[in-house]
Amino acid sequence: MAPKTPSRHGRSRSAPHSRVAPRSAAAITFSALLGITLSLAPVVPAQASVVCVDDACDGNRWQAARGIANEASYWGMGAGHNCTNYVAWRMTSAGVPRPNLNPGDAADWAGNARADGYRVDNIPAVGAVAHWEGFAPGYPAEGHVAYVERVNSDGTILVSEDYWRADGSGRLTFRTIESAGVSNFIHYIDARRYVRQVSGVATGSWVERSTGVIVNPSALAAISMGGRAPEVAYVEAGELKIARAYAPGWQVLPTGLVSSSTTLSAVNIGGSSATVVSREGNRLIVSAESPLGWKQTDTETDITGEFSAINAGGVLPTILVSQGGLLYVVFYDGLRWQVRATGLSITGSIAAVSLGGDLIDVYAIEGGVLQRLWFDGLWWHKDSTGIAAAGSVSAVSVDGTSQAVLAEEARLFHVYRDSLGWHKIALGATAGAFVAAVEVGTIWPQVIQAG
Repeated sequence: MAPKTPSRHGRSRSAPHSRVAPRSAAAITFSALLGITLSLAPVVPAQASVVCVDDACDGNRWQAARGIANEASYWGMGAGHNCTNYVAWRMTSAGVPRPNLNPGDAADWAGNARADGYRVDNIPAVGAVAHWEGFAPGYPAEGHVAYVERVNSDGTILVSEDYWRADGSGRLTFRTIESAGVSNFIHYIDARRYVRQVSGVATGSWVERSTGVIVNPSALAAISMGGRAPEVAYVEAGELKIARAYAPGWQVLPTGLVSSSTTLSAVNIGGSSATVVSREGNRLIVSAESPLGWKQTDTETDITGEFSAINAGGVLPTILVSQGGLLYVVFYDGLRWQVRATGLSITGSIAAVSLGGDLIDVYAIEGGVLQRLWFDGLWWHKDSTGIAAAGSVSAVSVDGTSQAVLAEEARLFHVYRDSLGWHKIALGATAGAFVAAVEVGTIWPQVIQAG
């Protein structure tokens, strides 16, 4: 929903705290509030105690961020002094992209965050948004939001906040409060622990949405299993897991398979679930779901390099391997696994995609430039896209053409070719630690990421 007037973005009258801090508290620096002991730091009671009220409390950072005339707005909130604009600035400063749904008035933040796929609960965490619903004890109909600076062992939390007054003034305030008195905690910053989908929309922009699946992966891959919902494979706490979208929402399905892999590649070989290729130790292993549960197939192939799997026909994946500066193909011929050299040089991580039949594209980053290697059904070839690249690369087939997604310097880029040549477009989304491009039936790839 669109934001309303500034008076609807926080407390419109007096702040609901018990007392005003002594003037000496205004000189306390932001670092002191976060635990660095200073001689002038006052001793304050544990509950509902104001610690600092002044723009100097954070070294005047919020004052500078508001602009000289309090004209700056963050996440579309009312400009200048108000609680939502302050918290939106803190989220922006932490690298959190603007949510797809406008958070709205303070009272609406929790509901809109839930609808947008973010976790909302009663668990305080550093970086979370403390949210008070409309008419919560001590608060007006507009509700209130604040930023959690610290979680204390006695059940209290230190929050920072701003608020709106009818005369347009406001004050940056730090106070210690009981966490039990907060209506909700919204975990925007924690969202980097979620599996997220970055999708192109008709307007030409890209939007990011959380699946609600919390992960702490050591490896992640994704593949479209048909339709618009991809399937995500990841390794967490030594186990291979699958995240799958159902009508009520995403669910995590344990495979019961142990894995120590730090690289995964997911393939659609048919059936109801992805086939997953991992490197267990130095051995390439193929994991797939059967009527009797998840089973592993040993390729009897040892590698130390990088790999990427595709469906090139057959009942088992074809695996491209970057090993010792050369590109190899590992495949099952119906009797046993075979290894074949392509004759092409390559280094580093790779991303492969099948274009149907024997046609294969492979992307890799060499010397700061994105390289394309491809098989035309008879021979392997290699050329440069001319696109400057760094970080990691993922590849996908869209409308019969291969496209790449780059994750570099914490940003996502879409790379594709048309009649005018190769293009690199910033998606306007922050890149996660794990990134996988999938085809979901649109003219753009969808990016699955986490971390």
